[in-house]
Amino acid sequence: MVYFYLFLLLVITGIGLLLYMYWKANTDHIGIVKIDHPKLPSSFEGFCIFLISDIHKRIIKSDTLERVKQTRKPDIILIAGDLLEKGVPLTSVTANIKRLNTLEAPIYFVWGNNDYEADRKELDALLLDLNVKVLANESVNFESEHGEKVSLMGLDAYDKEEEDRSAALKESFRYAYTDTEGEFIILAIHDPFWFDAIEQMDQAKISTVLSGHTHGGQIRIFGFGPYQRGGYSKKGTTDLFVSEGYGTTKLPLRLGTRAECHLVEFNKGKV
Repeated sequence: MVYFYLFLLLVITGIGLLLYMYWKANTDHIGIVKIDHPKLPSSFEGFCIFLISDIHKRIIKSDTLERVKQTRKPDIILIAGDLLEKGVPLTSVTANIKRLNTLEAPIYFVWGNNDYEADRKELDALLLDLNVKVLANESVNFESEHGEKVSLMGLDAYDKEEEDRSAALKESFRYAYTDTEGEFIILAIHDPFWFDAIEQMDQAKISTVLSGHTHGGQIRIFGFGPYQRGGYSKKGTTDLFVSEGYGTTKLPLRLGTRAECHLVEFNKGKV
Protein backbone atom coordinates (compact mmCIF):
# COMPACT_ATOMS: atom_id res chain seq x y z
CA MET A 1 0.00 0.00 0.00
CA VAL A 2 2.85 2.41 0.79
CA TYR A 3 4.33 1.83 -2.65
CA PHE A 4 0.96 2.50 -4.24
CA TYR A 5 0.71 5.89 -2.52
CA LEU A 6 4.28 6.72 -3.48
CA PHE A 7 3.50 5.81 -7.08
CA LEU A 8 0.32 7.90 -6.97
CA LEU A 9 2.27 10.84 -5.55
CA LEU A 10 4.83 10.56 -8.34
CA VAL A 11 2.08 10.45 -10.98
CA ILE A 12 0.32 13.50 -9.52
CA THR A 13 3.64 15.36 -9.26
CA GLY A 14 4.51 14.45 -12.85
CA ILE A 15 1.14 15.62 -14.16
CA GLY A 16 1.44 18.82 -12.15
CA LEU A 17 4.92 19.46 -13.54
CA LEU A 18 3.73 18.91 -17.12
CA LEU A 19 0.80 21.30 -16.59
CA TYR A 20 3.18 23.89 -15.13
CA MET A 21 5.58 23.49 -18.09
CA TYR A 22 2.70 23.90 -20.55
CA TRP A 23 1.54 26.99 -18.67
CA LYS A 24 5.08 28.45 -18.83
CA ALA A 25 5.20 27.83 -22.59
CA ASN A 26 1.98 29.78 -23.08
CA THR A 27 2.40 32.61 -20.60
CA ASP A 28 3.87 35.60 -22.41
CA HIS A 29 6.58 37.80 -20.95
CA ILE A 30 7.27 41.21 -22.46
CA GLY A 31 10.86 42.17 -21.80
CA ILE A 32 12.05 45.78 -21.75
CA VAL A 33 15.65 45.97 -23.01
CA LYS A 34 17.60 49.23 -22.95
CA ILE A 35 20.83 49.37 -24.93
CA ASP A 36 23.15 52.35 -24.58
CA HIS A 37 25.73 52.82 -27.31
CA PRO A 38 27.93 55.85 -28.03
CA LYS A 39 27.65 55.40 -31.82
CA LEU A 40 23.89 55.93 -31.82
CA PRO A 41 23.03 59.22 -33.58
CA SER A 42 21.49 61.70 -31.17
CA SER A 43 18.33 62.06 -33.25
CA PHE A 44 17.67 58.31 -32.79
CA GLU A 45 17.56 58.57 -29.01
CA GLY A 46 14.79 56.22 -27.85
CA PHE A 47 14.60 54.31 -31.16
CA CYS A 48 12.57 51.20 -30.36
CA ILE A 49 12.32 47.75 -31.96
CA PHE A 50 9.66 45.20 -31.09
CA LEU A 51 11.63 41.94 -31.24
CA ILE A 52 9.92 38.57 -31.58
CA SER A 53 11.46 35.28 -32.66
CA ASP A 54 10.70 31.57 -32.81
CA ILE A 55 6.93 31.83 -33.07
CA HIS A 56 6.70 28.30 -34.53
CA LYS A 57 3.17 26.93 -33.97
CA ARG A 58 1.83 29.71 -31.75
CA ILE A 59 -0.62 32.44 -32.63
CA ILE A 60 0.48 35.71 -31.05
CA LYS A 61 -1.90 36.72 -28.30
CA SER A 62 -3.85 39.91 -28.94
CA ASP A 63 -3.76 40.88 -25.27
CA THR A 64 0.05 40.61 -25.33
CA LEU A 65 0.20 43.07 -28.22
CA GLU A 66 -2.25 45.32 -26.38
CA ARG A 67 0.16 45.35 -23.43
CA VAL A 68 2.98 46.23 -25.83
CA LYS A 69 0.97 49.18 -27.18
CA GLN A 70 0.22 50.36 -23.66
CA THR A 71 3.93 50.27 -22.86
CA ARG A 72 5.12 52.15 -25.93
CA LYS A 73 4.79 52.20 -29.72
CA PRO A 74 7.77 50.61 -31.49
CA ASP A 75 9.38 52.27 -34.49
CA ILE A 76 9.83 48.94 -36.29
CA ILE A 77 9.05 45.26 -35.74
CA LEU A 78 11.71 42.58 -36.21
CA ILE A 79 10.85 38.90 -36.59
CA ALA A 80 14.19 37.18 -35.92
CA GLY A 81 13.43 33.89 -37.67
CA ASP A 82 11.32 30.74 -37.21
CA LEU A 83 8.05 32.40 -38.01
CA LEU A 84 6.76 28.88 -38.63
CA GLU A 85 7.88 25.25 -38.86
CA LYS A 86 6.88 22.14 -40.79
CA GLY A 87 3.14 21.56 -40.60
CA VAL A 88 2.19 25.15 -39.78
CA PRO A 89 -0.26 26.48 -42.41
CA LEU A 90 0.38 29.80 -44.11
CA THR A 91 -2.99 30.94 -42.74
CA SER A 92 -1.34 30.98 -39.30
CA VAL A 93 1.46 33.16 -40.67
CA THR A 94 -1.12 35.53 -42.14
CA ALA A 95 -2.95 35.69 -38.81
CA ASN A 96 0.27 36.47 -36.94
CA ILE A 97 1.34 39.19 -39.36
CA LYS A 98 -2.10 40.80 -39.19
CA ARG A 99 -1.87 40.83 -35.40
CA LEU A 100 1.60 42.36 -35.53
CA ASN A 101 0.23 45.03 -37.86
CA THR A 102 -1.91 46.30 -35.00
CA LEU A 103 1.32 47.77 -33.58
CA GLU A 104 1.31 50.10 -36.62
CA ALA A 105 5.00 49.75 -37.44
CA PRO A 106 6.86 48.38 -40.49
CA ILE A 107 7.78 44.70 -40.19
CA TYR A 108 11.17 43.16 -41.06
CA PHE A 109 12.00 39.46 -41.16
CA VAL A 110 15.12 37.30 -41.27
CA TRP A 111 15.04 33.60 -42.11
CA GLY A 112 15.35 30.94 -39.44
CA ASN A 113 16.22 27.27 -39.87
CA ASN A 114 12.63 26.10 -39.35
CA ASP A 115 11.32 28.57 -41.93
CA TYR A 116 13.12 26.45 -44.52
CA GLU A 117 10.83 23.54 -43.66
CA ALA A 118 8.04 25.38 -45.48
CA ASP A 119 7.90 26.12 -49.21
CA ARG A 120 10.32 29.05 -49.26
CA LYS A 121 8.90 30.59 -52.44
CA GLU A 122 5.35 30.47 -51.08
CA LEU A 123 6.38 31.99 -47.75
CA ASP A 124 8.45 34.65 -49.47
CA ALA A 125 5.53 35.57 -51.75
CA LEU A 126 3.11 35.69 -48.82
CA LEU A 127 5.37 37.99 -46.81
CA LEU A 128 5.71 40.26 -49.85
CA ASP A 129 1.90 40.42 -50.15
CA LEU A 130 1.67 41.25 -46.43
CA ASN A 131 4.21 44.10 -46.81
CA VAL A 132 6.83 42.35 -44.67
CA LYS A 133 10.37 43.26 -45.75
CA VAL A 134 12.57 40.16 -45.89
CA LEU A 135 16.21 40.87 -45.08
CA ALA A 136 18.15 38.09 -46.78
CA ASN A 137 21.76 39.27 -46.90
CA GLU A 138 20.78 42.88 -47.34
CA SER A 139 20.32 46.07 -45.35
CA VAL A 140 17.81 48.88 -44.94
CA ASN A 141 18.54 52.39 -43.71
CA PHE A 142 16.45 54.65 -41.51
CA GLU A 143 16.96 58.41 -41.70
CA SER A 144 15.89 60.95 -39.09
CA GLU A 145 14.63 64.45 -39.72
CA HIS A 146 18.19 65.62 -39.04
CA GLY A 147 19.63 63.48 -41.80
CA GLU A 148 21.29 60.98 -39.44
CA LYS A 149 21.02 57.30 -40.30
CA VAL A 150 20.76 53.91 -38.62
CA SER A 151 21.10 50.66 -40.60
CA LEU A 152 19.45 47.27 -40.08
CA MET A 153 21.26 44.33 -41.68
CA GLY A 154 19.85 40.81 -42.04
CA LEU A 155 21.87 37.68 -42.83
CA ASP A 156 20.68 34.29 -44.06
CA ALA A 157 22.89 31.28 -44.80
CA TYR A 158 20.40 28.44 -44.35
CA ASP A 159 20.44 27.76 -48.10
CA LYS A 160 24.03 26.53 -47.64
CA GLU A 161 25.25 23.24 -46.23
CA GLU A 162 26.33 23.58 -42.60
CA GLU A 163 30.02 23.14 -43.40
CA ASP A 164 29.81 25.94 -45.99
CA ARG A 165 27.95 28.48 -43.85
CA SER A 166 30.97 30.13 -42.27
CA ALA A 167 32.40 31.15 -45.64
CA ALA A 168 28.93 32.09 -46.89
CA LEU A 169 28.32 34.34 -43.89
CA LYS A 170 31.58 36.21 -44.43
CA GLU A 171 30.69 36.80 -48.06
CA SER A 172 27.07 37.71 -47.27
CA PHE A 173 28.17 40.17 -44.60
CA ARG A 174 30.39 42.06 -47.03
CA TYR A 175 27.61 42.08 -49.61
CA ALA A 176 25.00 43.39 -47.15
CA TYR A 177 27.41 45.88 -45.63
CA THR A 178 27.71 47.73 -48.95
CA ASP A 179 24.05 48.79 -48.51
CA THR A 180 24.56 50.30 -45.07
CA GLU A 181 24.66 54.07 -44.75
CA GLY A 182 24.51 54.54 -40.99
CA GLU A 183 27.36 54.57 -38.52
CA PHE A 184 25.12 52.64 -36.14
CA ILE A 185 24.42 49.15 -37.54
CA ILE A 186 22.01 46.61 -36.07
CA LEU A 187 22.58 43.03 -37.25
CA ALA A 188 19.57 40.68 -37.29
CA ILE A 189 20.45 36.98 -37.40
CA HIS A 190 18.40 34.00 -36.28
CA ASP A 191 21.31 32.02 -34.88
CA PRO A 192 23.46 34.07 -32.45
CA PHE A 193 26.45 31.79 -33.02
CA TRP A 194 26.66 33.06 -36.59
CA PHE A 195 28.18 36.27 -35.30
CA ASP A 196 31.31 34.32 -34.35
CA ALA A 197 31.68 33.17 -37.97
CA ILE A 198 32.15 36.75 -39.16
CA GLU A 199 35.64 38.22 -39.41
CA GLN A 200 36.64 40.17 -36.28
CA MET A 201 37.21 43.32 -38.32
CA ASP A 202 33.63 43.01 -39.57
CA GLN A 203 32.24 42.23 -36.11
CA ALA A 204 33.63 45.57 -34.93
CA LYS A 205 31.43 47.35 -37.50
CA ILE A 206 28.28 46.05 -35.82
CA SER A 207 26.84 48.04 -32.94
CA THR A 208 24.15 45.56 -31.86
CA VAL A 209 23.16 41.98 -32.70
CA LEU A 210 19.55 40.80 -32.22
CA SER A 211 18.79 37.09 -32.50
CA GLY A 212 16.84 34.10 -31.17
CA HIS A 213 17.05 30.38 -32.09
CA THR A 214 18.26 28.92 -28.78
CA HIS A 215 14.96 29.15 -26.79
CA GLY A 216 17.29 29.60 -23.81
CA GLY A 217 17.50 25.81 -23.77
CA GLN A 218 13.67 25.69 -23.50
CA ILE A 219 13.69 22.98 -20.82
CA ARG A 220 16.35 23.41 -18.16
CA ILE A 221 16.84 20.78 -15.45
CA PHE A 222 18.30 22.22 -12.23
CA GLY A 223 19.46 25.22 -14.27
CA PHE A 224 21.15 23.14 -16.96
CA GLY A 225 20.07 23.09 -20.60
CA PRO A 226 21.42 22.57 -24.12
CA TYR A 227 21.92 26.33 -24.52
CA GLN A 228 22.56 29.26 -22.22
CA ARG A 229 19.69 31.43 -21.08
CA GLY A 230 18.82 34.27 -23.40
CA GLY A 231 19.64 37.86 -22.59
CA TYR A 232 22.24 40.57 -22.99
CA SER A 233 25.98 40.20 -23.39
CA LYS A 234 28.80 42.17 -24.95
CA LYS A 235 31.61 41.25 -27.32
CA GLY A 236 34.13 44.01 -27.81
CA THR A 237 32.14 47.12 -28.67
CA THR A 238 29.13 45.12 -29.87
CA ASP A 239 25.99 44.60 -27.80
CA LEU A 240 24.41 41.16 -28.25
CA PHE A 241 20.86 40.26 -27.28
CA VAL A 242 19.36 36.78 -27.61
CA SER A 243 15.63 36.21 -27.14
CA GLU A 244 14.41 32.94 -25.63
CA GLY A 245 11.67 33.00 -28.23
CA TYR A 246 7.91 33.23 -28.27
CA GLY A 247 7.09 29.64 -29.16
CA THR A 248 8.56 26.20 -28.57
CA THR A 249 10.10 23.48 -30.70
CA LYS A 250 9.29 19.75 -30.58
CA LEU A 251 7.48 19.86 -27.20
CA PRO A 252 5.02 22.65 -26.23
CA LEU A 253 6.70 22.89 -22.83
CA ARG A 254 9.10 25.17 -20.99
CA LEU A 255 11.00 24.88 -17.74
CA GLY A 256 13.43 27.48 -16.47
CA THR A 257 12.85 29.68 -19.55
CA ARG A 258 10.20 32.12 -20.72
CA ALA A 259 7.91 32.61 -23.70
CA GLU A 260 9.03 36.11 -24.48
CA CYS A 261 9.05 39.07 -26.83
CA HIS A 262 10.83 42.36 -26.27
CA LEU A 263 10.78 46.10 -26.65
CA VAL A 264 14.40 46.98 -27.38
CA GLU A 265 15.11 50.67 -26.83
CA PHE A 266 18.33 52.30 -28.00
CA ASN A 267 19.88 55.30 -26.31
CA LYS A 268 23.11 57.18 -26.78
CA GLY A 269 25.59 55.97 -24.19
CA LYS A 270 28.81 57.60 -23.04
CA VAL A 271 32.04 57.02 -24.94
